[in-house]
Amino acid sequence: MEVRGYCPRVQLPGTQAVLNRYERNGDGDPEKLQQQISVSDVTRSCSFAGGQIGITVALAGRIVRGPAAQGAAAASVPIKIEVINTSGEVLYSRIHQHQVDLSGAGATQFVFTDPAIVIPQLTEANVRIFAGLDVPPPKELPL
Repeated sequence: MEVRGYCPRVQLPGTQAVLNRYERNGDGDPEKLQQQISVSDVTRSCSFAGGQIGITVALAGRIVRGPAAQGAAAASVPIKIEVINTSGEVLYSRIHQHQVDLSGAGATQFVFTDPAIVIPQLTEANVRIFAGLDVPPPKELPL
């Protein structure tokens, strides 16, 4: 039996909502912050055909230049989207490099859309979508 009309919920993990970029060897120093990238909203829409679900995921966010920002005209925003069932099986996983024009002053808003997600029609509501920034794990501090 198929779960008709079920469009899996999309979640923004707290660890993937903000990415701070610093000058080399400046991690954690507010004076060496180049950019702060944040995602403020995520959403999805679904279509159903031929025993499959087509999913479009969208993220909205912004980039704020920090005190150490260089005159870069663009920024590459690493966006990670995963579709995982409750058994831990990864049905879709992709990291996108979304280019954002930084020619304006102050904060720059961006919207990213991934319309290419296709998964089999579900027999139960057991799938979650995770969408956010591809944030590297924290560096280990020396002992």
